[in-house]
Parts: sequence; C-alpha cells; structure tokens
Amino acid sequence: MLVETGVDRLIEGIDRAVGLGSVEATAAGVKAALSEAVRSGALRLPESFCRPRAESYARRLLHR
Repeated sequence: MLVETGVDRLIEGIDRAVGLGSVEATAAGVKAALSEAVRSGALRLPESFCRPRAESYARRLLHR
C-alpha cells in the first residue's frame, strides 16, 4: 500500500508529463516525477515495488 504523503504531488507530475505531447517528453516527465518523489522521501513504495522480477519486466500501477 502506498503511503499518502507525496501521492498528490506525484499524480500532478505524472498528469503534467502526459500532456507534454511527445512520447520521449512524457517518459522523461514521468521518470522525473517518480525519481523526485522517491528521492525526496515524499513517497515510500512497498518493498515489493523495489525488487526486480527475474522472470519478467515488472510494471506497477501507481495511478490510473
């Protein structure tokens, strides 16, 4: 379960990124928003989100 601290800021950053117009800009914007949220401690992810999955690429739905 996500800790609520920082979630609104992350969602705003992702929403801004989606409106940037190009795939490259959107991907960079999402990466920046996620990196900042985790780095600043504003968002703490469950431990399972931080472990790689050996059998496949691990996507995690954070916001819809």
